[in-house]
Amino acid sequence: MKNTVNTGLKVPDKYNGNQLTQVKNYALFMDYINVNFTGSPVFNFEGVKATFEDYGTKVFDKRVTIDYKGQEFGTLVFSPRSAIIDEHLCQFKLSNHLFYTNSLSTIKNQLIELTELMGLTYKNINRLDIALDFNESNHNVTALLRNICNNDVLISGREKDVNIFSQTKKGKMTFQGVRIGARTSSRFLRIYNKTLESKKNLKTYILDAWSNMGITNDETNPVWRYEYQLSNKFLSELEGITLDSIFSNEGLFNLLKTANSNHFELKHNTEKAQVNQEQNFAFICWDSVANTLELVSKTITKIKRVIKETLIGQQRMVKSLLRSYVSTGQRLEYILPMKIMLSDFGLWDWFSKKLPFYLNEFEKKQFIKSFNRSQFNEDLITEI
Repeated sequence: MKNTVNTGLKVPDKYNGNQLTQVKNYALFMDYINVNFTGSPVFNFEGVKATFEDYGTKVFDKRVTIDYKGQEFGTLVFSPRSAIIDEHLCQFKLSNHLFYTNSLSTIKNQLIELTELMGLTYKNINRLDIALDFNESNHNVTALLRNICNNDVLISGREKDVNIFSQTKKGKMTFQGVRIGARTSSRFLRIYNKTLESKKNLKTYILDAWSNMGITNDETNPVWRYEYQLSNKFLSELEGITLDSIFSNEGLFNLLKTANSNHFELKHNTEKAQVNQEQNFAFICWDSVANTLELVSKTITKIKRVIKETLIGQQRMVKSLLRSYVSTGQRLEYILPMKIMLSDFGLWDWFSKKLPFYLNEFEKKQFIKSFNRSQFNEDLITEI
């Protein structure tokens, strides 16, 4: 990637997204991927070390740590506990260090090679996290969050959860990050002070990767991470999403840009009647990022689908599964297919509004004998 030099110019709080004339440094990473496969895995071949863990997960009975060609490669889970899930479904979560010490093409080739040896067939992506790192001197996140809190900058689009994190330092408020959306939604944005986070969870391979890409890790000019968590639902609705496209810098960048579109779009606040009439507030210029990273910026289009099932029918099925879940002592086999339907048909917003009414109804009809809300919340965010 291109090495560039920052000028260190400071930006006033009201400035339009820090879009000064200085050249910027960026580092683009895949930070997490969980891949769905089908098959019955075998491990008796040269070059692999399979360590079976004592316990599986809530969803899968078997959990195996895989070392391949002398390094930890990832964790494979298989043998679903629920009969509702395809018995041949497997999930492979790749180890985090791979993304910062290997090229994406090397990781992809080894993943394909390894899973073919194990007898697995690629199905789709369960979850993908994409991160863009930069120094605060390039994009003043602190100023942006202050302006959002003061309503000087607006977040356009549908209503969404916004959680801003801060703490006091010498009596003054300092911003640490923000979360946009919900973890259970199809896309979820985190912007946070990665320099501060790295003190709590030091990963030297990330620091080395920053250094190689011209990103400085300094408390006076911290690294901020702009990271989207994308679900299977989000990815499955886009055209041309393959392992080849995902395991490329160009593919990752365009997915990140697509995720940001209509989700975290910012506007100036001049008190117009409608937010979409306000002037755009350009915090990050994606074309400039593409040019700096020497990538081609393009639009990813959505797949046109014909859905035969009515939403009303799906909503009734979700309610029925929720009723079975609460009336059987919160058995996971009912909540898992419910979550699949909520994701596949984009019903999470509807469900969050209906949930308190449904629980109240079930309690009045004595379907609920005992209900652990903490357990329910934990089950609800369990990855499938």
